[in-house]
Amino acid sequence: MLWRSGEPRPRAIRVVNHGADSVVVFTDDCLGTTRVGDVGPKRTRLFALPKRLIVYEDGLRLHVVRGAGTANPDVVVTAIPVDTTRVLHLEVPEAQSSCPIDVYVDGEPFTGDTLPAIGDEIVKVDYYYPWARPPGMEGECPAINLVTRRQRKT
Repeated sequence: MLWRSGEPRPRAIRVVNHGADSVVVFTDDCLGTTRVGDVGPKRTRLFALPKRLIVYEDGLRLHVVRGAGTANPDVVVTAIPVDTTRVLHLEVPEAQSSCPIDVYVDGEPFTGDTLPAIGDEIVKVDYYYPWARPPGMEGECPAINLVTRRQRKT
């Protein structure tokens, strides 16, 4: 969803960081991200939202990054439903829960410790947010589906 000039839309976002680490918040702009701002540990900040704002079916998607600039940043993507409110609200929990990515090969769950050597066979990788996983791949965590030449031929 895109807003036309003059239409009512959210103008700001209040970010409450309950964690002991600083976080950086970005909006998801379809082909990239826009930095909204940084929030220190146990702090609350109010930020203006970018003028060019894209809202998906599930809401405004935000990337919350802990440990930015480190070798292993923790990135969580969340969606906030958008209504007629002028100020959106994002609560960043004290600690992120560990949620492993589920792996599928041609739509079938992968089990085991190591993927088979199918590197040349992979034609694309589909990434699914937890709320957008297709039938047969439902779950609470993100998932990836490795689509191989074998699936493409069928």
